[in-house]
Amino acid sequence: MKLHLAAAFLLSSTTPLIAGPWTGQDLHDACQRTPSFVTGYVTGWVDKWSADNLSGLESSKVDGATRLCLSRNLSANQMTTAYCRYLANHQDALSQSSDELLTKALDEAFPCQQ
Repeated sequence: MKLHLAAAFLLSSTTPLIAGPWTGQDLHDACQRTPSFVTGYVTGWVDKWSADNLSGLESSKVDGATRLCLSRNLSANQMTTAYCRYLANHQDALSQSSDELLTKALDEAFPCQQ
């Protein structure tokens, strides 16, 4: 019985990691407080994006519109810095989804060579 009560207390006292889709504001705040979290978010997003685009990191399309040309030589720190800088410079857009803003940030910071 004590074990069940302890488990029930533990489960009821934990906060869900994700209450809903993250916004640019959420990640902007994380850039200030926990940049390592943002680095994990960015690298996870880029890994997923590259897996979804079978042609690899070069000249792929995201959402059928935005082309991202990310060099394999880019570091996680470079991409995170670009994202946090974009969020700081586009505070009027922070209500948009964090992944949409990440796409825009990477496209702006690392444009495709024509």
